[in-house]
Amino acid sequence: RGAEYAVDFIPMLKIEIAVSAEMARDAVSAICDAAHTGVAGDGRIFVLDLLDAVRVRTYETGADAL
Repeated sequence: RGAEYAVDFIPMLKIEIAVSAEMARDAVSAICDAAHTGVAGDGRIFVLDLLDAVRVRTYETGADAL
């Protein structure tokens, strides 16, 4: 009853980066170039608006904190 089959799990990796709006397209392009294999599981990229960033050590905000 039933059949045996192998399940090959693909290791997953989550990367979160924060870049200025001017660098976003270049960052996405670099990630796509590095991660593309043409096989299912290459991943997804989500681009979100970042309202603000604060560097705790120096209290810098915005692009200076990135």
